[in-house]
Amino acid sequence: MSVHVVSTILRCVADRPNGTTCPSEVARTLANDQNSPFKWREYMSMVHESVDALVARGEITLSWKSNVMKKRAGPYRISEHGKMAKSSDYFTTAPLVAHSMVTVNTRGGLRGCRC
Repeated sequence: MSVHVVSTILRCVADRPNGTTCPSEVARTLANDQNSPFKWREYMSMVHESVDALVARGEITLSWKSNVMKKRAGPYRISEHGKMAKSSDYFTTAPLVAHSMVTVNTRGGLRGCRC
């Protein structure tokens, strides 16, 4: 587990106090930090490993579709421990183009990650 990966996860989560963060967003941030944005998938295993450690220490909460998860399994979102927001409170799904969807933040922002 890398200290840099852990700090990046915690920073991403803190940047969205009333919402959740996708693990791929963390991986993309790490890849951008290394000036290799197209290699973000290479960082996913480090993100998963660090997420497992942070969950074990009680520092973050995992969820999927507003259901809290005790451990990482399948798709998941990351939030501050005890501060998981219901996705229905903050986001709605709207079509962008045919066969493509984005998440529209009800406060006006767009989010492209759908995992």
